[in-house]
Amino acid sequence: QGHTAAVYSLIASDKYVFSASQDWTIRVWDKHGSFVKLLSGHSNWVRALAFNFQTNLLWSAGDDNTIKIWNEQGGQIVKEMNSHSKGVWALLIVDENIWSASCDCTIRIWSNSGDP
Repeated sequence: QGHTAAVYSLIASDKYVFSASQDWTIRVWDKHGSFVKLLSGHSNWVRALAFNFQTNLLWSAGDDNTIKIWNEQGGQIVKEMNSHSKGVWALLIVDENIWSASCDCTIRIWSNSGDP
């Protein structure tokens, strides 16, 4: 139930711990370390995670050039952004916005809903 490749990022919500991996997945754990569920949707390494406590949404980014927003409860993708031309390696929540940093030499700023 653990990852099958290197783990790049960890982030916690009030309920769960999320891990992002080179195996293209995000795994969800309870706060005691027990596996809860697998989130699949990226088509390459998942490099970064951020959890937005205002919206209770998980953000993920990776080498597939995408940023995905996930529903915490069900684990479904609610939105996908393809604004970077190369892999996205970092996410940061700053006040009302989420910042993304990419290998395409850009930083983008997103609203809570994923709009640029």
